[in-house]
Amino acid sequence: MRGNNKEYIFEDRLSKQIFMNQLMKICDEKLLGLLAWCIMDNHVHLVVKTSPENLGIAFKRINIKYAIWYNKTYDKIGHVFQDRFISEAIESDEYLMMVIRYIHNNPLKANIVDSCEKYEWSSYTSFTGKFIPEPMKIVMEMFQNDLKAFKDFHKLEDDKEYLEIKEDKQKFREAKIQKTIEEFCNKYNLSKLENEVMTSEMKTEIIESLIGCGLSIRTISDILGAPYSSIQKQFKKIIELNEGGQKEPSLMVDFSFEIFNRISQCLSIEARQLTNIKEFKRTS
Repeated sequence: MRGNNKEYIFEDRLSKQIFMNQLMKICDEKLLGLLAWCIMDNHVHLVVKTSPENLGIAFKRINIKYAIWYNKTYDKIGHVFQDRFISEAIESDEYLMMVIRYIHNNPLKANIVDSCEKYEWSSYTSFTGKFIPEPMKIVMEMFQNDLKAFKDFHKLEDDKEYLEIKEDKQKFREAKIQKTIEEFCNKYNLSKLENEVMTSEMKTEIIESLIGCGLSIRTISDILGAPYSSIQKQFKKIIELNEGGQKEPSLMVDFSFEIFNRISQCLSIEARQLTNIKEFKRTS
């Protein structure tokens, strides 16, 4: 569920609390079994157990009630939410665990906090607290009720995108690229990426890392200021070194020009100054 025109419809504590109160009323009516949730400033992620019929009824009620309260409170008119909510079925325990980890880590990807424990508006603290709500016990049973295993699982790297909005995919990819560049510059004590000062081994390392971020050879060539043919040769070497190979260059995705410009600007800044861009159903 997302704010219309990307507006911050959950920007303050009051709006988040009102939404949660309305959501819990729906859960009390047994229309939804809430397994996990995370409220961001302009959207919300929910993992619920329900039927397709009840899912539609529940979110129609929530949308209408919250929209009435929001427009009245903030003196606005018109639609509050962007289109209908998006949902997908979760058909395995493994996928359920990964989706829950993904939504709990949303505030970290947005650089709002540096750990799940510090974000107030998600179900993470419900899982780690003394009292776990009944529907959520299903999730903890998947970890054999081992709290340490639950916390360790949330710290694992996972770059997969789960039913994410196009704009968020670009934002998260951009953040991943900037983090990759920053870590590489710090590792080799570089103030910026300069093709001329890097050894062959260093070039191979950064090219492989940027390919892992989903960048095409041409985009990497532009970022490093190196000839396309040079990057292509490095890429072929990487394929030969990795058993099983990787995606062909033609299948690599090209980053949008706007995002590339923003990344390029960061490349000229000292590494230490790089900014941190900072039946189950899941809905967003």
